[in-house]
Amino acid sequence: MKQKFILLMLLVLLLQMAQAQKNPDRLHQYHNFPLVVGVQFHSLSHPFKNLQQNFRNIGFTVGSEIALGSTHKWAQSFQLGWYRNKSAGNGLMVYTQSVYRPYLVGNAFAEVKAGFGWLWQARPSDGLKPVNGNWVNVGKTSKGMLMIPAGVSVGYNSYKNGTYVAPTISYQVFVSGIYNQSFPVMVNSLIQAGTRVHFNNNKN
Repeated sequence: MKQKFILLMLLVLLLQMAQAQKNPDRLHQYHNFPLVVGVQFHSLSHPFKNLQQNFRNIGFTVGSEIALGSTHKWAQSFQLGWYRNKSAGNGLMVYTQSVYRPYLVGNAFAEVKAGFGWLWQARPSDGLKPVNGNWVNVGKTSKGMLMIPAGVSVGYNSYKNGTYVAPTISYQVFVSGIYNQSFPVMVNSLIQAGTRVHFNNNKN
């Protein structure tokens, strides 16, 4: 079901790309601070490996962005995300990324983005720590770690003078650490599907 949802989103984007016409007024129709919402699927794995594992671990993301420059090809995004993962532990993340967004055909675009943030990673099971020569249960505690995300996206801007949306599909990889002495750096991947909602704002 989740795989079909992603394929459907991709099909919609491809159809919009095929029908897109260039919009000379799009520089005036972009509005800063859109609402960015979406679903994401997490996997504790190396890039492009075992992609089917992602769809077992669903989460969400919400955020916004601000354009850097008058052409809107560069933006700075700010995201809050959460995912559920029984095997690796649930995660809560806050991060920012610099986004390069060139146009492809008409109003269809690609994205290349990278940044940094903070990840709170929960333990998948009760943790233990040594106390006076004995192992003591410390419960399912969480650990805060630096994270460095980087990704690519494709999407479509449905520009108009009022409120408009920009559906996007992304694949991201992020490293986080230090988790513990045995695994100082963890490699994670995210498949994300969502949209930017640019509200009508006469000030922009």
